[in-house]
Amino acid sequence: YPTNSLTFFIGSTSDDCKQASACLFTLITSKSWWDTVDPLSSDAVGALVMKHGSVAIELMDEWIHSDNMWLRRAALLHQLKFKEKTDCSRLFHFCLHCAHEEEFFIRKAIGWALRQHHRVDSSGVELFVRNNADKLSTLSKKEALKHA
Repeated sequence: YPTNSLTFFIGSTSDDCKQASACLFTLITSKSWWDTVDPLSSDAVGALVMKHGSVAIELMDEWIHSDNMWLRRAALLHQLKFKEKTDCSRLFHFCLHCAHEEEFFIRKAIGWALRQHHRVDSSGVELFVRNNADKLSTLSKKEALKHA
């Protein structure tokens, strides 16, 4: 992680990061649907964050506050492949930030992101869901604990 083609795409400099993030922004916000946004989020956006650290993390902090639902979904899903490198506090913060939303694709993304992290930190995710059961939607909780 990332693959060779993604390494080329995300580059190695902060200018490369800015160009890649501008491209991803356009791809995610243009004619958006889950079948394009999800792989872009978990693969390309995730690789960008892994490679460029704080610069790309600031971008995720912006996206989670965006009016565009697909950018918020991308911010929620960008850590799907991080496994032990997942920033739990950022994941939980993002989930709580969007927990009030009624949008199916956001509720599903919250559950999916938590379920994926459950594979490496089951007790942490279960505690988070239990402590925030009144804030998380039924769908988010069901998806988060699907393999518990």
